[in-house]
Amino acid sequence: MPQELKNTLLHTAESLPSQRDSLYILLDGAQMNAPLFAYSNDDSPVVEPLYLGTRHETAISVSPCLIKPSAQSRLWQQRDQWQSKGVVLRCSEPMPVLKQHLQSLVSIRLPNQQLAYCRYYSPTWLVRLLNSLSAAELSAWSGPVQGWYARASDGWVSAQLETLGVVRKSEEEGWFALKQEQLDLWQAEERERFIDRSAAYLGCETPLSEIGRDQRTAVAALTSEAHKRGFVLEYQCLQYLELAWRFPRELKSPNMTRLLSDQEQGPDQRLELAEQQLFGLNKDV
Repeated sequence: MPQELKNTLLHTAESLPSQRDSLYILLDGAQMNAPLFAYSNDDSPVVEPLYLGTRHETAISVSPCLIKPSAQSRLWQQRDQWQSKGVVLRCSEPMPVLKQHLQSLVSIRLPNQQLAYCRYYSPTWLVRLLNSLSAAELSAWSGPVQGWYARASDGWVSAQLETLGVVRKSEEEGWFALKQEQLDLWQAEERERFIDRSAAYLGCETPLSEIGRDQRTAVAALTSEAHKRGFVLEYQCLQYLELAWRFPRELKSPNMTRLLSDQEQGPDQRLELAEQQLFGLNKDV
């Protein structure tokens, strides 16, 4: 599972519904050539790029695409090729109605009132978003959508709607607003995932063991330390963790502390100088 399901509105299932008359596929056009894939695996699909007819039309080549498979579509047999690059929706409304509502969700409003793209057609991001919604918010977000399905590592994650929301028009794009609590939640989840990836990269034991838990705690502390020193980009933080993991004593020396904390130099330059010294390519610490 890409992430823990914290929201009781979400459920896991082994497969998609067998009754597919009301199922649509929404593919990420930035991840694959969705129209070409649809027409290569279906003799008569209906394909609607969401950017078509909107202010995003100049980026039509990477537009998410809403697809209504035909009755004899081969797309369902080709799920391994697209299920990590798209999601499935259940909707009884006509396709133009569904398309309009989905277009209204292409951008959402941040707490500072700025608009930001919302990649809800990505399985990981859809689960993350739905995980943060209340029942009322899920209904409003979904509009005419009766069910959402996203593929996870061990099955499908789904959200089923008992009460449908208001159907929005494409020109209402940006009507849905995120709360600061949601952004804080996602930031915390991103940090936890980064710590998990870093612990694995550094060769830590499984967190199921006491040693592994202690190692993960140490990685989390070093991550906070890296951020405080200005190494906030992922590659910078990971480079800092590598050095701290390999040279724990040396990194605490007065000279190295001064070097890594010197805000007059950029973070990349500080890391490069620290690496040269620690590996003996420059004067010793």
